[in-house]
Amino acid sequence: MPTRRPRFQTQRRLSADQIATLVAAYRSGKTMKELASEFGIHRTTVSSHLTEQRVPVRRGGLDQERKAEAVRLYDEGWSSGRLAERFGVSADTVLRVLRRAGASIRP
Repeated sequence: MPTRRPRFQTQRRLSADQIATLVAAYRSGKTMKELASEFGIHRTTVSSHLTEQRVPVRRGGLDQERKAEAVRLYDEGWSSGRLAERFGVSADTVLRVLRRAGASIRP
């Protein structure tokens, strides 16, 4: 019988030095997702640490130029998954952008 994995991730506490390193890495351009992976914590925990340290959080998603490019590429036949990979966002983010732009979503 296969062993069962725990349903929830074990909570991992960061030291003050680790939090300072996390903040510096975020300020230098790393994403919350990258930091979560690097520190072995959840993305929302990264967000909480940044908020506690009063670090302005960058908005995710796509800027206007990348939104236009995503719509153009989707119209050329790219899948939402491929676009998500290209722009470093989730497929749901891509689909939301496409819908708001009035694109006809393929099955």
